[in-house]
Amino acid sequence: MNDFNLEESVATIAAVLADRTRTRMLFLMMDGRAYTATELSAASDVAPSTASVHLNRLAEGKLVICVKQGRHRYFKIHSKEVAALLESMMHFANRNHRDIAIISTPKSLRFFRTCYDHMAGEIAVKIHNSLLTNHWMTRDYRSCIK
Repeated sequence: MNDFNLEESVATIAAVLADRTRTRMLFLMMDGRAYTATELSAASDVAPSTASVHLNRLAEGKLVICVKQGRHRYFKIHSKEVAALLESMMHFANRNHRDIAIISTPKSLRFFRTCYDHMAGEIAVKIHNSLLTNHWMTRDYRSCIK
């Protein structure tokens, strides 16, 4: 018999994401890079020991993975699915405050960046709009033409 409980699994993931420090760490890792616990600690404004506890919790929830290189340990987003989940949550959380996202996004990131596995920023929007204008892509986003 399968003991998997979907409700419990979703609640567990939600509990891991419910902490602001862990969410901040995940947002930092959305650029696809791997970071040391020390880097994430400093960027999240928490003690290294606190960062380690949070990173262990994220790893237990399969939201991040730890990659060892020599004596260093690097943490990064576990998978594209985790990145997609975070992007979906950011979009949903910001649905009534679109202008806030623009203001709070650093200028260097607004122009062009990659988000895990796709392009983003002003340049990506211009490319997207050009593809639509030239009919190389349709609005249903399921197929490209030409």
